[in-house]
Amino acid sequence: MMWTVGRLNNMDHLKEFIKGAIEFQKENFDVSDMDEEEIFECVMENVVSMVGDYDFTDYNKEEK
Repeated sequence: MMWTVGRLNNMDHLKEFIKGAIEFQKENFDVSDMDEEEIFECVMENVVSMVGDYDFTDYNKEEK
């Protein structure tokens, strides 16, 4: 299923999130021994874990 918000579809939003997570990984962790694909795979493992742990309680929390 594909949904669109503004001019971005859901995969565009995911790609932007992953790009940000990759930059965070590079800025906050030593990735000097990793190539781009290894960094991507590490970030994707984290994303999958975050999604797996996310539940309705998280969704329902008010933003501050």
